[in-house]
Amino acid sequence: MHTHLEGIHIPKNVKTIGEKAFAKCEAMIDITIPEGVTTLGRYAFQSCKSLSSIELPDSITQIPAYAFAWCASITDVVL
Repeated sequence: MHTHLEGIHIPKNVKTIGEKAFAKCEAMIDITIPEGVTTLGRYAFQSCKSLSSIELPDSITQIPAYAFAWCASITDVVL
């Protein structure tokens, strides 16, 4: 569990963010997923309670069930 992680930089060569990869990162504030990522796993960002901003690239064609479940602070989503 990465409860103190406030942000991450995902390299451009990453294609998949796995199931529960950043689940329960309660301090994470925002996330920008780079172009080239095609797959998000279920529950990938579940319970990131401080997450307020998400930027998703065109390369993601589907957002799976519960990818952002229990992220009650999200106010800004850029697709």
